[in-house]
Amino acid sequence: MNTRKEKTQQRILHAAASAFWLQSYQAVNVNQVCDLAKVNKATLYQHFGSKEALAVAAITQHFERQKTEVYEAALSAAPNPIDRLSGIYQRIYQQHLSRYDQGESCAGCPFVNISSEMASSSSVIRDAVDAVFTHFRTYYRLIARDAKVIGYANRELDGDVAAPALVTIMNGALVSAKAENRPDAILESLDTAKLILRG
Repeated sequence: MNTRKEKTQQRILHAAASAFWLQSYQAVNVNQVCDLAKVNKATLYQHFGSKEALAVAAITQHFERQKTEVYEAALSAAPNPIDRLSGIYQRIYQQHLSRYDQGESCAGCPFVNISSEMASSSSVIRDAVDAVFTHFRTYYRLIARDAKVIGYANRELDGDVAAPALVTIMNGALVSAKAENRPDAILESLDTAKLILRG
C-alpha cells in the first residue's frame, strides 16, 4: 500500500505531467501545479527540488506509461513484426482519439513537446527525453530484425539505421496530429513506417 507521502508525490507528479503536456513547460508555473495537486509550495519542493526536477520526473512517468501500455503491449500481442508495428500506432492513436472524442485537443507527444521547447536551455530535460527515445529505438530495432527474418524487410536493412527513422516518423505523426488537431494523422503515417522497414 502506498504511504501518504507516496500518494502526495504521485498527485503532484500526475498534475505536473498533465499540465506540462497539455500546455507547456514554460506556460505552467509551480503555483498552478500546487493548485492542481492541492498541495503547498513547500510540499512540492520537498518532493521535487525544482521545477526542472519535476519535469524530468514527469518525463519518466510518461515514459513508463508508454513503455507498458504501448510498446510492450504491442510487442507481446502479436508474433508478426508488422502487426507489432501496427499495434504501436493503433495504441497511440487510441490514446489521442479517446481525448479527442471527449472534446479535448490532440496534445501531441509529451516528449517532443517539452524537448522542442526546452532542449536548448536545459541539458537535464534534453538528456531525459533522449533517454526515452533511445529506449523506444530498442523496440523498433527488434521489429526491424524480425521483419528481416520473415522476409518482409530487405536483407540489407540496418536496424540501427531503421530504428531512429521509425522513432522520427512516429514523432512527426504526433506533431501533425497536434498541429492539425486530427488523431487520424497518426495512423496515416503507418504506411511510411512500413516503407522504412522494407528498406
